[in-house]
Amino acid sequence: EKWGETPVAFVELAVGKSATEAELLNHCRNKLAHFKCPTRVIFGELPKTSTGKIQKFELRKQLSPAVSTPQGPAASTPSDGEASTPHGGRASTPHGGKASTPHG
Repeated sequence: EKWGETPVAFVELAVGKSATEAELLNHCRNKLAHFKCPTRVIFGELPKTSTGKIQKFELRKQLSPAVSTPQGPAASTPSDGEASTPHGGRASTPHGGKASTPHG
């Protein structure tokens, strides 16, 4: 929390299985470094895309408004078919690959 982010565990239990928040937190404390341990456990179904990938942006929406996301509150989605880079700029590089840098 001192550095602005704390881990949160989102857990979808298998059918017929059970676990409590305390059990999971104790397990993490025994297996992970203290700064990697989650401070909260949220149980529920994980939102997934049609290909089965977890939609992390949906999980971030479930957190309290006080928790900031790396993109900040003014994050927007690309429109008109534009690709977006993590910093919000447009993704385009010459020659369809790596960005070139001048030599010399």
